[in-house]
Amino acid sequence: MKLFVKGIFILSLLFFIFGFVVSVLLPVNEVILEYYLYYSDFFTGKEEAFSIFANRSYLVFQTILVVLILFNITVLYRFGFVYEKLTTFFFYTKQAITNIGKDIKSGNIIAVLIIPFVSSIYFAFTVPVSLDEGITYLVQTNKPIFWSYATYLEPNNHVLHSLITHITKHIPFFNMLFCIRVSSIIASLFAWIILYSFVKRFFSEKTSLFTVALSSMMFMSVYYSYMSRGYGLTVLFFTICLYAAFSIIKNGSRNKDWVFFTIAGTLGAYTIPSFLYPFAILNVVILIFNYKRIRQQICFNALAGIMTFSLYIPIMMRHGIKALTANGWVAPIGRAEVLERLPGYFSQTINEITGIPLLASVLIILSAFIYTCWTGNKQVLKLWAVFALMPPCILLLHSVIPFPRTFVYYAIIMAFIVGISYQQLIDKLPKTGLTAGLIIIQALGFVNFYQNIGEYESFNTYYHDINKRIIEKGKTYYVVSGFDCVNHRFEMLVNGCNPDDDAVYEDIYWTKKDVSADSINGFDYIVIDVVRDKTVLKKPIYSNKEQNLYAR
Repeated sequence: MKLFVKGIFILSLLFFIFGFVVSVLLPVNEVILEYYLYYSDFFTGKEEAFSIFANRSYLVFQTILVVLILFNITVLYRFGFVYEKLTTFFFYTKQAITNIGKDIKSGNIIAVLIIPFVSSIYFAFTVPVSLDEGITYLVQTNKPIFWSYATYLEPNNHVLHSLITHITKHIPFFNMLFCIRVSSIIASLFAWIILYSFVKRFFSEKTSLFTVALSSMMFMSVYYSYMSRGYGLTVLFFTICLYAAFSIIKNGSRNKDWVFFTIAGTLGAYTIPSFLYPFAILNVVILIFNYKRIRQQICFNALAGIMTFSLYIPIMMRHGIKALTANGWVAPIGRAEVLERLPGYFSQTINEITGIPLLASVLIILSAFIYTCWTGNKQVLKLWAVFALMPPCILLLHSVIPFPRTFVYYAIIMAFIVGISYQQLIDKLPKTGLTAGLIIIQALGFVNFYQNIGEYESFNTYYHDINKRIIEKGKTYYVVSGFDCVNHRFEMLVNGCNPDDDAVYEDIYWTKKDVSADSINGFDYIVIDVVRDKTVLKKPIYSNKEQNLYAR
């Protein structure tokens, strides 16, 4: 052990000396940087990339960070009490995983998991790349990993997800799109398994089957169970936090449960900053049922804040704190306007989450609430109050109207709250009959998603329809589009073509100007969005609702 500690100290010292020499004494070797940082300048000029990695203060920070990590490893081994606590945490983690593993040995839960899991794989292979996925790949995954670690040009960088795609993109045998989607498939599967274990342990096995079966096949759940975005991780970390929150409430506010809650909350926030919403909601749930331990709650929440802040330090050094608080398409608005728009917003959100007519969703939710009032279950009524009132309160406080997907985890909350409201009735059903009925509902959910995903992803689907017809090596392209510049570039790259040499992109999302193929020459194919196409002489060789395709 002493030899190991000495080795860590020596390694830390060597790392510090190396970093000091590279970042302070030696000039930046631009030849090496040019080789290492080759990437598409579609969104950001190459000079800006150089400024990130050539900036000496940034390299010094990276060096100090590595030294601190190595030093902390040394401390963990040097001081026995820290090592003991860490060992205890790993023991509890292993125990939790073992318990969850025992829970899913039931044939019923395996049966209920088949359709969601197969659905995520099927749609991962068959649904074309979406705009946001294309941006994630071009701006993050297709660049050095340090780029994703320290760059937040726009909220498409769900940081933890982007870092994971740097690993999964190397999976052999599969196409690139599936490789960057696979982490969402795995995260979603784990979320459903953990959700089942949670509801089974604190409520009942039949209620857990009901909750997992319904939540996993809601429209937005299916969508983000394969989409290469950070929402699959968001659902996973929310589920862990939910499990930990009830463990805190039911098991005497143990420190180990708070540690799980804190770590999952930190990782969720590192995936998407808006994870603060579900984290706050669950904190209110804990406070209501565990208010006597508020000091402990404050301490662990402070720890989560410090950990999250630390993870985002490279991004804040590069872009400032506004990159996280004021980045993206969702701008703050007046609270009076937020209040006015809330009914329509939540109607849209419920509709997108469930994927069924709004009236049907409202009737199901309302009937469950009325039944809870009739049975007089005060504990469940408190949960109803928190889960129903917190989202509008948060949006009013934050003074924003975000995208509906911000509340993707409410697929779990809605299925869970309806399930525990009807628990007495659900538990009276035969397990085999319940499982069979749930599988039928899941099958209907699959059909519903299959029939509607084309319309939901319409412009991405139409772009892919054009791109698959024309992209091949040796051809040249002129693409005039609001969004297809991203999709076309992605399709070029994953098909082994070079968009920088063989294509010209004119993004008209911002300029809104009209374009004519009559004045564009020298390209094998010209693609123009229908709404901006003013071509008179040339005739398209193919058209769909979104684009016109012209050939040389």
